[in-house]
Amino acid sequence: MSWMVPPACVFCEHYHHERNARTDELPSCDAFVEIPEEIFFGVHDHSDAFPGDRGVRFSVSEESREDFLDLNEMREHLGLSPYRLPLKVVHSVARPRAQGRMPWPRPVLKLHVSRRTG
Repeated sequence: MSWMVPPACVFCEHYHHERNARTDELPSCDAFVEIPEEIFFGVHDHSDAFPGDRGVRFSVSEESREDFLDLNEMREHLGLSPYRLPLKVVHSVARPRAQGRMPWPRPVLKLHVSRRTG
């Protein structure tokens, strides 16, 4: 089983969703004509400045906030470090965790172990 973890960019209020869905070009946003790979693939946290970003930083869009928080929980569950939350999200969130349950369907992995004798 494989998982595709979306980049943080798709949750940002500056991301060009409609344009990026219609083209095979590199994704764009208000900060970049072409989002640098270091940001898009999560190497650089764009809550911090990045050369050429014109002062525009990552900011979770209001309609994506819950999905972004769910993604962070999923990343932690998979052993990945969560995306850093911008301060406006941290201060506006009071989410109780479901008791022992994740907010998405967890895959059930079955392992078959055979022992060879002989």
